Amino acid sequence: MDINVGLTTASAGWKTPLSMVLVQLFNTGMILLSKVSIGGGMFIFSLLAYRSFFGAVFILPFALLYERYSVPLSLYYYGLRDTTASYAVIFLNIIPLVTFMISLVLRMETLRISTAAGSLKIVGVFLSVGGTMLISLYKASLEQQQ
Repeated sequence: MDINVGLTTASAGWKTPLSMVLVQLFNTGMILLSKVSIGGGMFIFSLLAYRSFFGAVFILPFALLYERYSVPLSLYYYGLRDTTASYAVIFLNIIPLVTFMISLVLRMETLRISTAAGSLKIVGVFLSVGGTMLISLYKASLEQQQ
């Protein structure tokens, strides 16, 4: 599904990056609210039930039209119970990086380092890995000092 259908060139250029930022903001908000709920003593299965209910109410019409086959990731919440929300957000943000690496290995993505797009892909990979490592190591050193 192309989200830029029927738009002018100027508005189509901003719609995709804005959508990506909004998805990340919603995911971060969901993780933080889930961590607060679990930390407050909410039963994980009830959290999953509420999440499934609200997902069905708001997203089911779109899912029936565009995404007929999807797999829920409910084991994510068991992992969230044993870690912090910051680690969950870090590893959630690594998903596009892993997808990119897999697409390179399977030759679904081309990487031409001499072009601007190829250079930006490499910079994005290094920024993603570097930022994830920096936050993880910084957080680990803070926990070790306590």
